[in-house]
Amino acid sequence: MSAPQCRLGPSRRITAPAALSTSIDPRPWEIDRIPLKEFAAFTDEISPQVYWQSFATAANVRKYRAGGEEIDVAGITPRFVIASAARRLAEFGRPLHPIGDGTVATRSAWSDFIDESYSAEARSVSVWRFGVADAGIWEVLKETPPRRVSYVVRPGDTLGAIAARWGTTVDAIVRANEITNPNLIAVGTTLRAPGGAVVPGA
Repeated sequence: MSAPQCRLGPSRRITAPAALSTSIDPRPWEIDRIPLKEFAAFTDEISPQVYWQSFATAANVRKYRAGGEEIDVAGITPRFVIASAARRLAEFGRPLHPIGDGTVATRSAWSDFIDESYSAEARSVSVWRFGVADAGIWEVLKETPPRRVSYVVRPGDTLGAIAARWGTTVDAIVRANEITNPNLIAVGTTLRAPGGAVVPGA
């Protein structure tokens, strides 16, 4: 039996500027059940449902390990689920927009979820769902504004100075942007922050 074919319909081609997100269960064995390559061809971002509390079962631990994932003593955490999903989804070349489980009320877990999402170069995060999410989650999100993930080079900038402002290294910026000559960056060039780096405002 062949996989279903997904075609870009006329409505997608003529719709006013908008973003299309494909939301998925990010456990590797679930990703393999859907034709994600076809979906990735017309989606703008992939939204893994990072439901770490729901995923923390003995059966899931066995399946992750059987697929070659190493689970440390902390178990199935937001960091683990996002890192695993990011590795598996990298081949599709789409930005990630992780969705966190609103039934989890632990502030530290939500902080980990947000930090790991940005480390995986997510532009933003979501919560599933309003009306279910604990009020404390909204406070964490309010205290953690979206992070800029890119920067336009200005006159006088050097990669060393940019790296110092971002709290990262020149080598990390070079790798993230595939820069061939780190001593020569043109004004107006857009640089992507390496995973985990914070681009200061203005």
